[in-house]
Amino acid sequence: MDGRFCPLEDARISILDPGFTRGDAVYDTTSVWKGAFFRLDDHVARFFRSCARARLAPPVDAERARAILGEVVQRGGLEDAYVQMISTRGPYPSTAVRDPRLCVNTFIAYAVPYIWIVQPQRQLEGIDLVIAAKNRRTPPEAVDPRVKNFNWLDMQTGLFEALDRGGETAVLCTPDGRVSEGPGFNVFVVRDGALATPRGNMLEGITRRTVFD
Repeated sequence: MDGRFCPLEDARISILDPGFTRGDAVYDTTSVWKGAFFRLDDHVARFFRSCARARLAPPVDAERARAILGEVVQRGGLEDAYVQMISTRGPYPSTAVRDPRLCVNTFIAYAVPYIWIVQPQRQLEGIDLVIAAKNRRTPPEAVDPRVKNFNWLDMQTGLFEALDRGGETAVLCTPDGRVSEGPGFNVFVVRDGALATPRGNMLEGITRRTVFD
């Protein structure tokens, strides 16, 4: 955080950072299993593509970002980890000058014990999945879903609907009613011996790409 390592609970961003006030930030999340990263280069590459599309220029390059991610895992003593890198816009030069081109962009990275979207025992049993009816995914013309970003209100609204209906998590649909993705995961369907997955209006996941490979 700001070029220094610190305990997670001590990490802070300004309440005037548009990353907080406007969701003007991108991120990427990778994982570590038994001490080894899963497709780290792909995650770092996607992070910097997201930054470029959002016109963010974090103060590190890809090589330095990889080194920092490795160090936060090592400092945390983690064998299985959830590892995230973030770039926020950074505060405006003053409250009277709100030109985002003048902001100094940030780079933040942290590692915590692995976070499951679905707990391992529930993966074996299956979960109650709800296709949200009241809320749709944000159109790609508004927010490019290939940019991994913090504009999650559509996802959160869909998750609330799923929980209120007795489900465990949600799948959102595109504005025209086609299955899109869930909060933090891509969707696949196995039917009649064939594997299918949505082709648009969703994040192009690294795990999704691994299935293709």
